[in-house]
Amino acid sequence: MTVRVKLQINGKEIDQTFSGESPDAVVDQMRKTAAEQSPWLVRTAINRMTPVHFAQEAVKRFNAGTGGKHPIPDTCDAFLATGKSMGIVQVISN
Repeated sequence: MTVRVKLQINGKEIDQTFSGESPDAVVDQMRKTAAEQSPWLVRTAINRMTPVHFAQEAVKRFNAGTGGKHPIPDTCDAFLATGKSMGIVQVISN
């Protein structure tokens, strides 16, 4: 599975492609990339998260930053589906 994530939030532009064998693996790649690009203390917190916990935290922060009311996902598949419905995630291949 390969997805492209494209959005602007809090003055940052994200346009990246992530690949993995499953939605969980794709979100785990997102988690690792976010950790690599974060300050030390934030990186430590992100590295301790599971892919689902990372997805939930991402939606919480997105909602807080945009005033959105998107549902908190209970699976990585739901997270990607929500992103797709919002136009943030494009599935390139399954």
